[in-house]
Amino acid sequence: MSKAPFALHHGYAIRAFDWTRINGAGSPALANLAAAYRGTMAEVGTLTAKLESLHGSQDYTQVGRRNLMRDLFATKVVPVLKSATAAIQAADDEIAAIRARPTNSTGPDKADLAAAMVRAEIRSHLRGMDTTARIAMLSRPDALDPQTAQAILEAPSSLTGVSDNQREVLRERAFAASNPGAQKEIDLLHEAIGAVSTAARAAALEGQKHGEFAEHEVAELLGSPTLRQKIEAHIAQGGDAKAA
Repeated sequence: MSKAPFALHHGYAIRAFDWTRINGAGSPALANLAAAYRGTMAEVGTLTAKLESLHGSQDYTQVGRRNLMRDLFATKVVPVLKSATAAIQAADDEIAAIRARPTNSTGPDKADLAAAMVRAEIRSHLRGMDTTARIAMLSRPDALDPQTAQAILEAPSSLTGVSDNQREVLRERAFAASNPGAQKEIDLLHEAIGAVSTAARAAALEGQKHGEFAEHEVAELLGSPTLRQKIEAHIAQGGDAKAA
């Protein structure tokens, strides 16, 4: 997956993405991400413009300016942040659906007992390796021969000493190698998700800063349980209110 550069927008680093790349993709998730990005970026601009218009104004006290920014954040920004969250979740679901499609990978020949025995020996060797040496070897997954990669992928971690995270890296690379078209779809979705998530974060931070919100207040506006609800749930589970 290519690493998109970041661009500064109103002082916030937001992942750059060329949205014309989704033209003709036929992906509802990408279309939703594009709409969420446009809406979120527009509201970051709205907050900044409003703040600039209030700067030095004698019409509002400091408290009045803060309350105005809080109301603007709650009524204008929060809805687009919720839409962005929903768009990201839908894109994640689409990625999972792409990975679940039938693939072009044929896997090992189950009738080839000799090859199966070799892979079993490879797993035994991996399991017996020094942890540092095994990690160093797996840090270069592109350099692994196909038989070693297959030996790792077809067995649980307990038989190889290879961590689940390392196995997932190998699984993703094997998927990409045998399904380049599907991997291209996934990469595009990941890049678009990165753009939307960084834009949403910028909008949330801008609203939190100028509305003088506590972090938990922003989370609650976005649908998280309130601090009181968390405390009550903690007490209900037999905990101490001070520890919540």
